[in-house]
Formats: sequence, C-alpha cells, structure tokens
Amino acid sequence: MGLAVNPLDLLLGSDSALRTFEEGVDVIIGEVKEGHAELNPALHQLETIEFGLRRLGCCPPDQVPTQADAIASGGQHEMNMGGMPCRIRLVLFAGHGTSGTTGLLTVPLSRCVGFIVERMSHAQQAMASAQWKDPTLAMFALLAKVSAGSPAAIESIGTAGNTAQPGRLGS
Repeated sequence: MGLAVNPLDLLLGSDSALRTFEEGVDVIIGEVKEGHAELNPALHQLETIEFGLRRLGCCPPDQVPTQADAIASGGQHEMNMGGMPCRIRLVLFAGHGTSGTTGLLTVPLSRCVGFIVERMSHAQQAMASAQWKDPTLAMFALLAKVSAGSPAAIESIGTAGNTAQPGRLGS
C-alpha cells in the first residue's frame, strides 16, 4: 500500500532504511547517538516503554505491561490503536556502527541527512520561496539546491557506506 497523493505528502515519503509502516500508525521509541551505535540500556527497559505507551494512549491501561514486554523482547510490536493498525518499535539513530541489540533497528545519521536532502530536492519548486530561519534547515535546503537533479550527489550525502542494520535485542 502506498502513500495517498496529497499535497501534505510533499515532504514526507516512505524511507526504505526506516522501513516505514504505511498500513497504520508507525511509532518510534528512539535514541540518537552522534558516535558509535550503542543503546542506552534504559531505552528497552519495561518502565521506559510503559511510560511511552501510557503517554501515547495506544492501548488500554491494563494492556500496557503486556504490550511493553512484547516491544522490549522483540524490538517492535504491532497492535490495534482505536481500530487502526499500530506498530511501535525501538530505533537507534547513530553516527556509525551497528548495535548488537536484537530486534533494534539502527539507522545511520548520514542516511537521515540524505533522506531529508532528497525530499527537499524533490520539493524544491514548492519550497523555492521559503526562507529558512533555522540554520540546520537552511543547510539542508542548500544541500538540496546543490544536489538538485543529481541522484548520485544525493546518494553520496546519505550513504557514506552506511545502511540501516537490525540488531539483536536483549544481548
């Protein structure tokens, strides 16, 4: 199932590295590391995941411990959220390397940058008059402009030899 054609989808899109769940709600309980992909142990503790589930309101309170346990043990879990499919998963965004944690998806930060630049490049006509006050977004917009029309340039920004890697949770 693909994304609906909608003007709001202009800057969004499915990311193969993130393995987007388009059939319903896709929730990430994540962590960002500048350096090596090393998971903060608290991220997959039941108390942390239970807090996130209660905050999200995706399941009845009496189901929170069971759902949290399923996420902690497998890195992801699908459930029903108000009649809509919902996938909740643990994701680590890291500068380099992969986590040895089972079930944990590790996405390189370079891939995140490449994806943002790619989406901004595709939407350049719609964003031509945008004025970026945030310096990070301004830098992404500049990268999109200089790489416009060059898929190889965009790919070189976002790959740098890195690909998303599933790990082993509970190691």
